[in-house]
Formats: sequence, structure tokens, C-alpha cells
Amino acid sequence: TLDISYLVFVPLIWIAARAGFRRTTLAVFVLNLSVLVIVRSWPADADIMALQFNLMTVSFVSLLLASVFTSYRRGRERLRHNAFHDILTNLPNRALLLDKLNSLKQQKRRRYAVLFIDLHRFKAINDTYGHTVGDAFLILVGRRLQSCLRPGDMLARLGGDEFAALLPDIATLEDAVAVAESMTEQLAEPTSVKGYEVVTKASIGVATARTDDPDAGDILQKADTAMREAKALSGASCVVFGSDMEARVSERLTLEQGLKQAIARRELEVDFQKVVSLATGQVTGHEALLRWNKGHSGYVPPATFIPVAEETGLIGELSEWLVRQVLTEGPQEGYVAVNLSVQQLQHRGFAAQIARLLEEGDFPAERLVFEVTESMMMNDLESSIINLRSLADLGARVAMDDFGTGYASLSYLKRLPIHILKIDRSFLSGVPDDPDDVSLVRTILSMAKNLNLSVVAEGVETEAQEAFLREHACEQVQGFLYGRPLPLKSGARQRAKTPSS
Repeated sequence: TLDISYLVFVPLIWIAARAGFRRTTLAVFVLNLSVLVIVRSWPADADIMALQFNLMTVSFVSLLLASVFTSYRRGRERLRHNAFHDILTNLPNRALLLDKLNSLKQQKRRRYAVLFIDLHRFKAINDTYGHTVGDAFLILVGRRLQSCLRPGDMLARLGGDEFAALLPDIATLEDAVAVAESMTEQLAEPTSVKGYEVVTKASIGVATARTDDPDAGDILQKADTAMREAKALSGASCVVFGSDMEARVSERLTLEQGLKQAIARRELEVDFQKVVSLATGQVTGHEALLRWNKGHSGYVPPATFIPVAEETGLIGELSEWLVRQVLTEGPQEGYVAVNLSVQQLQHRGFAAQIARLLEEGDFPAERLVFEVTESMMMNDLESSIINLRSLADLGARVAMDDFGTGYASLSYLKRLPIHILKIDRSFLSGVPDDPDDVSLVRTILSMAKNLNLSVVAEGVETEAQEAFLREHACEQVQGFLYGRPLPLKSGARQRAKTPSS
């Protein structure tokens, strides 16, 4: 019969199992079992029984300590793994990538490369098929990208739809370009994810350096810059960072740092451009335009600093400042139009933020107009509709800016809470002499009338353009013919030339 003393191994086996039977725990378990079996073979007397009891106690305590130590070590390993790996794809994250880049500096002289990979239209995939499909798609993309790497290379997920690959040892630039081209080919293949066929492309930026280069630390930024160049040129392309981009990188970093301090330094200003009624000649509203005045350095064009603000996430802070200025110090008559950014339009709490600012500024919501572009809304249509409807519920109006330059269809116009259409200035440049421009403007005016939408024609600069628009019953106009964008108090500051809006 089985001696009852062996029952002590029931909790011991449970502890060992909980510890995953790691080598340390298992060794202690086997040692204690062997000792107990040997002792049980000795003749039974009081001393032997006492020794047996003591050994059983030591066995239990030692195994328990081994289990605790093993669990602690496993917990630390898990925490460390999570700190340096992406939870979704289990790929290395940005922190581990930067750590690997720093460790390369301590190695012997050799050449290495970083590939910055950005997927196209991932947000549309996420919104169309849902986050479950989107997550599964990212995991599959990670596997495809890894299949293009060589032994010793590392793929990291930086966040969202951005990945980076570190090639720690390359002979020539062509080696890195070959990997990048292999990646674009892999991603171009249709992918089946949870029953859906998903197609995407990628833009890849390539940057190389040597381990002894003094400026090797910003190689990731260089690869990012090259990726943006690739994205601007065409889809599914690869661009190598060159010396011609060095100046742009330095300029962008300087611009970003200056923009972060612009509000504190009171360098931001607001200009207002009149919107005039063709029927009465009276001012019906103004468009608020953000300006950045760097003092002795002059004005930074909006086309230069607005994209940087959007990329760095500063656009939210700048836009909140702009709206606050409009609501507290804006024109006292007519409506005031403010341009929205993509980030604002897709931010869930944006309408609530506007409601708070309206309350603080004691500004009638009916006098506030938010301008959005077609391409901006199409980037995330459902979120755009929700936010625009929330703004309309507050009493504010929505204007579609640069109408005709994007790809919104009539069905979208019907779903969106649009109140005003703004005809893009590019269509008016040939009016009234260019038949194509004339036909386009007539079509937009007729369509707006049928949809009961107000129309503002932008970029009116000649009396001939004004006469054409009046003849075709355009309601409102805006352009240099009626005044350039200026601060409310025209004498408040002087400038040689007003920046383009």
C-alpha cells in the first residue's frame, strides 16, 4: 500500500505545474522525491521518522521558493518583452528599434540601413471591414514584410500602419533597395483576411549610414523623410534619402520647434477675408485665416507650417487657439468661417470642445461656419458625418471648401449636413473666356440651387468674373477684388505683402 507520507507530493506537483516545470523547479522536485524515497527504505524508528518529516518540510519549502523564483523571473521576462514588443503583432516596437540602432554605434565600422514603411488606405480598410479585420490584416502584413528580410534583420511596428526594418549589415545601397522592392511586391498581392479580399500598397523610405557616422542617430528621421517623398510622388514606390533632403529635414525640425513655441511667444495672428453678397454688395461674412509672424524673420506661409502642424499633432492646439480668437475677438457682423483639419474632423470630442468654446465666448453658434474639403471628408466618411452633424446640432453651419477638386459624389452631398458650397478658385481663373471653366461653374451653380445650398465663389479678381457670376445668380463672392485677408484693425500691423490664403 502507498504510504500516506507520499501524499505530500500532491501539493508539490501542483506547485511544479504552476511554475511550468522550469528546470530549476523540476530539479528541486526530483531531488526531494529521491531523498524521500531513500529515507522511506530505511528501518522505521523515531529518529528516522523525524528526519523524514524534516526532509518533507524542507522539500515543500524549497520547491515553493523555487516556484516563486521561477514565477518572478517569468513575470519580469514578460514585462520586459511587452515593453519592447508590439502587443498586436508581437514585433519589436520603436523602443527596441532605437535600442538596436544605439547598439550599432558601439560595433566595428560597417554599413547599415533603415526602411520606413507606410501602408496606404489602412484607415479605410479598418473603417470598412472593422477593427477585427484591420488587426488581422496588420498581423499578416507583418509576416509578409518579415519574409522579405534576411537573417539578422529586424522588423518593427512603430504604431498604426507604420513599420520599420533595420538591416544591420549591408554591402551596398542596392542591397537595401532590393529588400524594399521585395516588400512592395509582397504587399501589392491581394490578401484574404477573414473572408475579405484586401488590397494595399506601401511607400518605403530608405536611409543608410555607417556605424561611425556622427549623425547616424537621426537615420530613422531620414528614412521617414524619404518615405514621405515616396508617398508624394506615387503609390507603392521606394525613395532613397539623398543629400538634397538634408536641408529639408533640418528646416522641418527647426520649423517644428518654432511652431511649438509660437503660441507662447504670441507669434500667431488671424487675418479675415471678406465674403460679399453680389445682390447687395454688403459684407455677409469673413473667412478666418491663421498666420504665423516670426517677427524679424517675417511671415511663414500657411502652406509651409500647416502640414507640419498636422503631421506633428500641433494642429489641434493651433486650431483651438484660432477658434478661441474668432469667438472672442472676431467680427461683430455676419458669419465667420474657420477651416478644419483632418485631425479635428475625425476627433470624437471636437464638437464638445466647440460647444465649450461657444459658451465661454458668448458667441452665437449660428454665426459660425466650419469649412471642410472633399478629400478630407472622404478620408473617413463615417466619422466626418458624425462630427459634422454634431456641429450642425449646435447651430453652426458647414461649408464644403474647394468644391469640385475632390471626389465627392451627389450621394455623399445628400448624406452630409452641408449648407454652403465654395467654388474653387481654379475654376474661376478661366471665366468668362474658357468654355470648360464656364461650363463647370454653371453646373455647380445649378446643382447647388437644386440642392438648396448657398454658394460662395472663391478667387474673384476681375470685374468680368463678377459680372459672369452675377448673371448666373451666384449669391456670394470672395477674392482680392473685394479685399485681401487683413487683421480686423488694419493699422494694427504693416506688411509688405499678405501671404496667400
